[in-house]
Amino acid sequence: MDIIGNRTLPLLLDEKASLYPDKVFLWFEDKDGNTTSLTYAQFVRKVNQLGNAMLRLGVQNGDKVTLHLTNSVEFMLSWFALAKVGAVMVPTNVLSTAQEMEYILGHSESVLLITEQEHTSKFAHCRNHLPKLREVLVARCASPSPGSKSLNELMEALNSSR
Repeated sequence: MDIIGNRTLPLLLDEKASLYPDKVFLWFEDKDGNTTSLTYAQFVRKVNQLGNAMLRLGVQNGDKVTLHLTNSVEFMLSWFALAKVGAVMVPTNVLSTAQEMEYILGHSESVLLITEQEHTSKFAHCRNHLPKLREVLVARCASPSPGSKSLNELMEALNSSR
């Protein structure tokens, strides 16, 4: 039995969300024991918000976007949002050095980087060497480093402008 067929990941998510909007899709516990759960409907809404934010930042079909995140809700949201806009996810290991990250970002020609505040120092020296990298978004951070934007604030601003 072919349960996927020709459907894409975003279409499959939307289908399941329409069938089970109130069912828990994601349950996450961070390293401090804090838990977050999102229903299918909540998850799809946030994925769409992030996808729209990426489109407003100029991310297009086929663009590469580097995710330099620990296991997190933001990683999952970014993965699905990138699939919705047709961009290519470039996942990286948070243990990678600054030199390794400069190579990955340059070689992949990433136009956007999504990371966490504790990793932004890795990218401070190499941004001038990465002409394709247009934006750095920082997850779970109200006051990101200069030259970066808050991922959460970007999504909230888009949501409140509707």
